[in-house]
Amino acid sequence: MRGRIKKVLLIFLFIVYIYTLVFRIVPISAKYFLEFLGLVCSLKYLFSSNYRLKPSIKWIFVFSLVIIVWDLFVSTVNGTFKFVLAKSLVSPFASIFGAQFLYICSKKSLNNHHDFLWLIICAVFVESVITVLMKFVPPVFSFFDAIQISESGEAEIEDLSNYYRFVGIGKGIFFAALPSISIGLLSIVYELRHEQSLWKQFFLYIALVFVSLVGFFVVRTSILIIAISLILLFFYLFRKKWTSILVASIAIIASVSLAFNFVVTYFDDTMLSWGFDFILNRGTSSQDNSANIVLDWWRDVHFNFKTLLVGDGLYMNPNGVGYYMNTDIGYFRQIYYGGIVGLILILYYQYKIVTNCYRCLKTCDMRFLTYALFASLLAILAKGDADMFSEYILFLVFIENGIFYKVDKHNTNHERI
Repeated sequence: MRGRIKKVLLIFLFIVYIYTLVFRIVPISAKYFLEFLGLVCSLKYLFSSNYRLKPSIKWIFVFSLVIIVWDLFVSTVNGTFKFVLAKSLVSPFASIFGAQFLYICSKKSLNNHHDFLWLIICAVFVESVITVLMKFVPPVFSFFDAIQISESGEAEIEDLSNYYRFVGIGKGIFFAALPSISIGLLSIVYELRHEQSLWKQFFLYIALVFVSLVGFFVVRTSILIIAISLILLFFYLFRKKWTSILVASIAIIASVSLAFNFVVTYFDDTMLSWGFDFILNRGTSSQDNSANIVLDWWRDVHFNFKTLLVGDGLYMNPNGVGYYMNTDIGYFRQIYYGGIVGLILILYYQYKIVTNCYRCLKTCDMRFLTYALFASLLAILAKGDADMFSEYILFLVFIENGIFYKVDKHNTNHERI
């Protein structure tokens, strides 16, 4: 009984970390508390001569200096002094200690990295269930609306809950939901590769379809993440026996059938029209067609040589209203601010963090999981600007078994902390 209560509490803490919940009782992100507690727990190791930061964690701090130097250069050359890149580094620094606190809380309950991935799966699945209940059960929406502050404003969130799309809790809304959808779906696929229990496999297939469905009706761009997940799933399946492929096929067909029945029964025409607008209005000149708008952004972009070289030092328009050059595309917004070099630095920073997971756990399956996680970021940037610092660091800290190692002068083996 105590073990189950602890697992529920851990899932709650993972939801707080992943979705950065803000409760009305204390109107700041609850994730900040996790990060503060993680920092407090780390102080005795930071100031001890017997412990060191692990190389992959130390690299995060060291490489950030390169980004800060480039940001100072860009700001000076352009005379803007916005320091957008430097400010973005607050997230990975703080997330290191937030993830460390989660690791401290859960390390006695974890036997291996699979247990960690199951915690992510449960957190994302539970949030998806809450998202559906908020749409179709008004008291559930009223409850969460009463205890949390949404990232998109109360008036807008209330309007959206009444018609065309799903609205989740915390960051589980609009474009901001894509990182959590990514780690949820890809963790499910990874565990499908390794799970031996047929019942757990069947649950994972149900979860795969359910999280995909909910994610799609939260943000349609998640169709790119779903595609990446399916590619990874098929790659894993082809490495299994034919019996596993048969079970997978039956589970997928059953899950999709249940999802189709759910959509037809409970989704109104407005939701379906919004969800499949990119198909229904394909080839039309409708100004409301999101796909057409994105294509226009890609088609109409123009950079001069100076912008490509050192950017314009602006992320928002000078008047503070709207994004600079009126584009949502993540790649373009990074180039407009810091040039090609700035874009490469930010991408390499995140690539190195997530691929260090593979260097710690050297298996082919983990390698392709980290590649898929990074591919998700690249797909997200094709529509808007986002980062996955927080999510990548969560993976790294747990797979590395904490951020510190104990120095043992008489033994080369390091104790995990």
